[in-house]
Amino acid sequence: MQPILCFMSEPAEQSGSTLGGTNIQVDRLSSDLLNLAVIVVFVILFLRTAAPSVHSRYLKHLAGVYALIGLFYLSSIALMMLKLVLYFSAHGEKSQVDPVFADLEKVAELIKLIFSSLSSCFLVLTWYLLWHYPQQGISKGFYGTVLGVYIAIIPALETIGHMFGWTGLGVLDVTDTLFASIGVIMVGLGLCRLIWIHRGLRRPVRDVAVVGVAIAYLFWAVPQPLFHWYQGALWFWLLLAAGKVIAGLAALLVSIVVLQPKPEFRSPPHSNP
Repeated sequence: MQPILCFMSEPAEQSGSTLGGTNIQVDRLSSDLLNLAVIVVFVILFLRTAAPSVHSRYLKHLAGVYALIGLFYLSSIALMMLKLVLYFSAHGEKSQVDPVFADLEKVAELIKLIFSSLSSCFLVLTWYLLWHYPQQGISKGFYGTVLGVYIAIIPALETIGHMFGWTGLGVLDVTDTLFASIGVIMVGLGLCRLIWIHRGLRRPVRDVAVVGVAIAYLFWAVPQPLFHWYQGALWFWLLLAAGKVIAGLAALLVSIVVLQPKPEFRSPPHSNP
């Protein structure tokens, strides 16, 4: 869900350690692996929680969001490994690998943009299911609206971007950031609504839960626009990992409280001897 076209505009300052004067940030590998591990754990937890529960389609969509973000990090790890193989195959000759690295970056970043954009779409669809809970379907009109917004906003932002000297790819970077941040906030609002309409919670517990979920999703949403300036900083990717953990735990706790088990998973009533 993070914007990822690093070559679209002025590159951010690389604060991590690099290998042999190339753009290979070795310390990014550890943060990518950490993010991927976090995502795998939460995808499993989301699906395991949703399987025995009724009206749990929103949780399956949220698992889809995390899975797409996981593909983003998986492609980043694959690119890093390929760069390392090429670097050592060329015996560290920077002049031989730099042109190849530049081409690889362009292809890989476009692939990651696809995963990031799809995760943003899934965030919006997750919000729709939360906002219309317990309804489980998504109207065709809403699908068309989401697609139409994407189609309309990109040319509009591109026109504005040219006024500031941005490239067309730079506009995609900004658009991806915008949709990621808005999508995360929308899901947080949807979960707050789910808490608010749940009859099993009363004040002040309900109020505290709403505030907690709102803070959790703001913690994930706010760092998204910082990508352009801090994509080279290790702390930024660790902050994103922390945001996903906090938001994921909030979604799980809300779901455990609100969702009801399917009839076949309900415990049989105890009978008196």
